[in-house]
Amino acid sequence: MIARQRSIGADDMGGWRTRPTVLLAGLVAATATLALPAAARADAECGVTDSGIPDGVFTPIDVAHMRKSLADVGIGLGGSYVGEAFTNTGGIKQGGKYDGLLTLYLNADLKKMGLWKGLCLSTSAFQIHGNSITADNIGSLMPVSNLEATPATRLFELWVEQHMFNDVLAVKVGQLAADQEFILSNSYSYFLNGTWGWPSIAAADLPGGGPAYPLATPGVRVAIRPSDDLKLMIGVYNGDPANPNCANENPQVCNSDGLDFNLD
Repeated sequence: MIARQRSIGADDMGGWRTRPTVLLAGLVAATATLALPAAARADAECGVTDSGIPDGVFTPIDVAHMRKSLADVGIGLGGSYVGEAFTNTGGIKQGGKYDGLLTLYLNADLKKMGLWKGLCLSTSAFQIHGNSITADNIGSLMPVSNLEATPATRLFELWVEQHMFNDVLAVKVGQLAADQEFILSNSYSYFLNGTWGWPSIAAADLPGGGPAYPLATPGVRVAIRPSDDLKLMIGVYNGDPANPNCANENPQVCNSDGLDFNLD
């Protein structure tokens, strides 16, 4: 989730930022209305800055100016690493656990790559490792950390987005996660607990926990911005990000690499 701002790695995912305030959700659809300040636009076309490094990065890294060279042809490449250590004195078992998340991303401005204006591409992948203190030691319904997930190396999102009519309309199609743009609290980035990410009610109600970290699913998102202060977003997602034959199994195990692309 974008909320992971306690990273000790290179940079963040450098994508578009939105702040939903109202949401209606169903099994395969979500809508939201947003009030956005004019400054809420991305810092660069398709998330690719001139330097290849998102603005405001705590520790910018560009070995041999490789990221700058890629940015010159429309490619933004980077990643981040988050490591967490917890210990507990209550729960079902006492002790300490470590978990970590390596995130890699690629953004592309396809106009610079010879196609047309306003066409963007983005993909991200995770390497999740370590142990869950919630599952092993605590036994609570919601995780201690919003990073906790089944260890795996997996694809997360993979999409193209077309911006039209001076960014009044934007259509995104591909492998999407609803929690990147919907059901987000304005203050979620200050907290670690899993309830500050994808809400427990959505995770409990939707098949496979819904299209949220670490599982994305095929979908379409349409954004309409009639003015700088108003934006409407509508998203339609496949109903189950895991294999529909998963039954009561862990959906992250059923779709262990993020490559199922289920449409049924």
